[in-house]
Amino acid sequence: MANTYGGVIILGVKENEDGSWYTTGLRDVSVIKKFFWDTINNRNKVSLNLLREADLEEYSVGEDYILVVHVPVADREQRPIYLNNNLFDCSFKRNHEGDYRCTRQEVRRCFEIKPGKLWMEQHYRTYLFLNWIRIVSVLQICS
Repeated sequence: MANTYGGVIILGVKENEDGSWYTTGLRDVSVIKKFFWDTINNRNKVSLNLLREADLEEYSVGEDYILVVHVPVADREQRPIYLNNNLFDCSFKRNHEGDYRCTRQEVRRCFEIKPGKLWMEQHYRTYLFLNWIRIVSVLQICS
């Protein structure tokens, strides 16, 4: 979600066929929250944690609980967010209701559109090419 438009993850509910929702019996919220924060802050699991404490909300419904996670959009400089220290195989994008693996080309595109080494290299090559054209032009005029 962070690689596309952000979004919301709701834990502790399921959807009925008619579109209504019901709780699933989420109980040990403190244990789940601890596991969630430990995982999201583990660089071996998630490349960058964008979430703040306020992005995780807890609601009680009778004896059950619901956890709502607001996933922000990653800035261009932060993308791609990936899993398991695996940039090319564990970068995902969100389309409609599904998460899909990014292709190598999509992952590379994340690096090309942001300032950084690849951007600088691309512009430096353009600069060298333009200077080479100028030098060739001068040589042709002088000969």
